Amino acid sequence: MTAGNKGIEKPAIRKSINAKSAAEKSGNDKVLVCGIMNCDRNFQMPQFIKALKGLSYKNSKIICIDNGSIKDFQRFYRHVEGIQFEKLENKANERESIVAAREYFRKKAIDEKYDWLLIVDQSLVLPNNFIENAI
Repeated sequence: MTAGNKGIEKPAIRKSINAKSAAEKSGNDKVLVCGIMNCDRNFQMPQFIKALKGLSYKNSKIICIDNGSIKDFQRFYRHVEGIQFEKLENKANERESIVAAREYFRKKAIDEKYDWLLIVDQSLVLPNNFIENAI
């Protein structure tokens, strides 16, 4: 730690991130895919959900948190299969809501022993092979 970083240490980086051979990239890593969305802003929602459902990596679970103000948010997603939708307690502002969602996802990934955590928001439309290419 140097005086310039005021007590903040750099996080440890897994050495195996870039060291995996093709044989090791067999799809055994457990991936938690997490989406942060807002039903108040329907911007790009259909494309976002379609992209999440279209991810080709098999050993993954998809969870989305809706940060919108609509209490009956489930009605927007009841027709969607393969994605678990949740809602957290409303926060004072959107920034705090996003921070709370990321913390919830981080804790869930650690508690449930996922190898990877992918957090995206509704403005991103990932290609179907994104996870395979990332790991």
